[in-house]
Amino acid sequence: NLETVKYFQYNAVNLLSSSINGNQIVSSGEAKQLTETLITAKTFQEFKSRFAAVLSILKKYYEAKNNQNDLTGKIKDCIDEHYFDPDLNVNLLGEHLGLSPSYVSKVFKAYYGISPLDYLMIRRISFAKELLASTSDNIEEISAKSGFLSSSVFIRTFKKSEGVTPGKYRSLYQKPGGLLRYIK
Repeated sequence: NLETVKYFQYNAVNLLSSSINGNQIVSSGEAKQLTETLITAKTFQEFKSRFAAVLSILKKYYEAKNNQNDLTGKIKDCIDEHYFDPDLNVNLLGEHLGLSPSYVSKVFKAYYGISPLDYLMIRRISFAKELLASTSDNIEEISAKSGFLSSSVFIRTFKKSEGVTPGKYRSLYQKPGGLLRYIK
């Protein structure tokens, strides 16, 4: 029955389309192309064949995306575990993971929207802020514990990131009312 086939076709395409869009497995242009492939099938047999082909394609995309998620997770975990090492860089990340540094950067940036080095600096600054707020360690000690090569690099990076020097950050944080008055 042609009407039943069209109904099945319509429902299958809608279900597949919402799944593709919801999981962002492929781009919207690719999703449109895949659904058009299904919609233009003339017979039920042709639809079944195309549907199987589309599912096979989507499976490959999904597996590739999962592999990318695993890889970016490994890169992030490696940075989180070794951020305090002043020698940590994209080359070392690549060596540790058995990948080229450019591939590490490309995959990480595609997933997180920032480079691994930017994430490394964010991680180091975050840890430094914790130390500034919770210890009486001097700037040189905090710089070293946070993975910076020197206190001057630390101060310059911190000021660029936070808008104040580490010393000023600490004094603002320790004042009554502290940094809370700057939070809007």
